[in-house]
Amino acid sequence: MLKKNNIILASSSLSRRKIMDATGIKYTIIEPFANEENLKKSFKGTTKKLALMLAEKKALSISSKYNDCYVIGADQVLSFKGEV
Repeated sequence: MLKKNNIILASSSLSRRKIMDATGIKYTIIEPFANEENLKKSFKGTTKKLALMLAEKKALSISSKYNDCYVIGADQVLSFKGEV
């Protein structure tokens, strides 16, 4: 059970885990409940805004259940010649 003010990483990304581990901060990983593929298909906007929206959806999917913890959501989007 998580205690109040714990830090949660809302990501299953190995890269994000390595970044968090390097900080020395204690945290818990909880995989987000967001369906990225559906969100990407329905999104209209820049790749930067897509990454921000995905990060926000991931964080919100966890914070709605763990509202007394700090939740970190992050994402990145690769785009080449306009293709995501």
